[in-house]
Amino acid sequence: MATALMIDMAEHCVPVTATSVGPNGRAFGEALIQGFDRGLRRVIVDCVEWRQLDLGLLSALVKSADFYRKRGGEFRLVNLSRELTADIRELRLQSRLGIIE
Repeated sequence: MATALMIDMAEHCVPVTATSVGPNGRAFGEALIQGFDRGLRRVIVDCVEWRQLDLGLLSALVKSADFYRKRGGEFRLVNLSRELTADIRELRLQSRLGIIE
């Protein structure tokens, strides 16, 4: 029982890198979702290296956030630049990505 509890509380921090954008955005999102199948329930995406809006990556993040939320997991973006935060708010995706206003 203790093991099940530890898996349920598992947290994983994933950085957005230069290879996460463009055609790799979808693969990045799929890897996040596969983490749930491996027992991860809390995913933190570190966006410090995400420099400009990439719609493929953004779509993958929205899909992943929806996936985790629907299954009782936690999905957060951290270190998101002001510019990207503004872009996400303009697209009205902040609530789906868990960005607090």
